[in-house]
Amino acid sequence: MIGFQEVHTYLHLRLLRQRMPSFPHVAFGRTAVGPAGGLATFSRVPLAAARFDRFGGARQAGSGLPWRARVIAARNGSLTVRLAGHDLCVVNIHPAANHDGDWSEGNRFTPIQASQYSAIGDLVRTLPARTVLLGDFNAPRGAPVHAALMARAGLRDVFDAQCPPTFHPEYLRSGAKALCIDFLLGTEAVTATGAEIFLDKQVPLPGGDGYVSDHVGLRADVLLPD
Repeated sequence: MIGFQEVHTYLHLRLLRQRMPSFPHVAFGRTAVGPAGGLATFSRVPLAAARFDRFGGARQAGSGLPWRARVIAARNGSLTVRLAGHDLCVVNIHPAANHDGDWSEGNRFTPIQASQYSAIGDLVRTLPARTVLLGDFNAPRGAPVHAALMARAGLRDVFDAQCPPTFHPEYLRSGAKALCIDFLLGTEAVTATGAEIFLDKQVPLPGGDGYVSDHVGLRADVLLPD
């Protein structure tokens, strides 16, 4: 199973489907222009159900945020899929970004991130005991919102807090520090092994060598329950 974020148009979704024929099962929420929240989940295992939920809380964005950040925050959400024949849910998420790189309580992005992270925690508590969260969380491990989510939803990091920075520093503004902001998290009942990163090296592209994404990829093997 692969979770994508920022798949904003049906053209991009179609290109992914054409180039990933071994992942025939695709889940996404529908909007007029593309997958809701830019989220799409591809699976080799049949899916029994899929649901997109907006985080809400757009009012918490406040007038101090750029208009574009407020618009995007209103569209953020989670895509939950249940695997057919297995008591396992996978939640693909992409909360609001903090463009200041400051995750302290007083930062202007903290209220909207806290509201969205709280919605994620509430969602996980309604799902089966075996639930996996994946995606671009847009907050590092040390951020208060991340710590609150881990405690609220009873989650553990598949990488055991050993994941390196997941955003290529070449794409950061000058002076910014690369951090781990992408995660694979599981509830206590989830058994995962073989955690590793990929897409961390440049590859040949039409315009020359480059990265496939500004983020590295995370993968792990999750034991499917009977």
